[in-house]
Amino acid sequence: MQDNYLVEIFRKDYSFLSKALVKAQKYEFDYMALGNNTLVIPGFMEVYKRDYIQMTSDSGKIQGIVTSVEYKAAETSVKYKPLLSLLDVDVYKERKELQGMTAEQFLGVMVQENFIDNSDPFQNIPGFSVHYSSETPGATLNLTDNIHNIYDLALKAFRKYGIVIDAELDVMGRELRCTIGKREHQGKTIEGDLKNVLEVSISLKDDEESVNKAVIVGEYGEDDPLFGQTLVRTYYLDKVTGLTTQTPEQRVEPVVFRYKTITIDAETFEEDAYEEAYDLIYQEKYDNSIKVKIGRKDSLYKRRDFHIGQKCTIIKNGERFESVFTGYKSDLSETTLLFGIVRLEYTKNMRRKR
Repeated sequence: MQDNYLVEIFRKDYSFLSKALVKAQKYEFDYMALGNNTLVIPGFMEVYKRDYIQMTSDSGKIQGIVTSVEYKAAETSVKYKPLLSLLDVDVYKERKELQGMTAEQFLGVMVQENFIDNSDPFQNIPGFSVHYSSETPGATLNLTDNIHNIYDLALKAFRKYGIVIDAELDVMGRELRCTIGKREHQGKTIEGDLKNVLEVSISLKDDEESVNKAVIVGEYGEDDPLFGQTLVRTYYLDKVTGLTTQTPEQRVEPVVFRYKTITIDAETFEEDAYEEAYDLIYQEKYDNSIKVKIGRKDSLYKRRDFHIGQKCTIIKNGERFESVFTGYKSDLSETTLLFGIVRLEYTKNMRRKR
């Protein structure tokens, strides 16, 4: 089936609905910014919104959930998102519960409570299951209230701790398997000056712009007797240890500072202030955007050999750049491998909340 997709459509109960064989088309999966893809199918194909879609080719499987269908005179146009987009939803969860859980459990319990064990049976997703591949205790995710978008929180866990969420459809087993945890993939190296590499683009964050001093101003709410008063905590990046602290061994210069206001919760203020400062000061190792363009059928750097969260080294003009694999996009003749957590596109960058 080289250069072809076997397209299969399944209902929410995993029952088969329809199939078609179509030419390979453009596709993008970006873990940092989940988006829609469009598949054009000649003729009529029975498919409905919220159905599962699976496309199989020599390069592997692409799975998603249908977001819209448009029937035209001679074709069916289907838009679909990755399965992970099911987690792009706001839910309620007491933020204090993170203190007694691993980061993986905190994410998994939110999935469990909203899609597996919910009191509303219509909200539950048939066959949804949660599995863990690591444990990260003592995590700080800067939770400012008890309403969380699961996908946004997953991005925070990925940036800080390398935690990845996978979603995989097992039609035969009637299961939608969600795996949460760090991945133990061997690092890969890409020689960007080889002839088979068509193009390498690299964008690095200027370290001189990185915050090394955070002033957190706590304000009492209007209904509090202390309204109008403030509590101030100042944190620094310790040049020796790399930690966020109020008492650094050695300061970083030049000083790059940032102010942030928060509402005071008497029980959690010190913790809230620290988490806000930590997020402002935290310097992400893979705070870059690297794109490597290769031929779609390149035999040296095969797209299926790269995995989300896999650490990679890209060598260009004799320089080594450390990054992490975060996605790819393919057209009819080329594949672009995406590395790093920075997104330069405005619409994608909007989702990179801290």
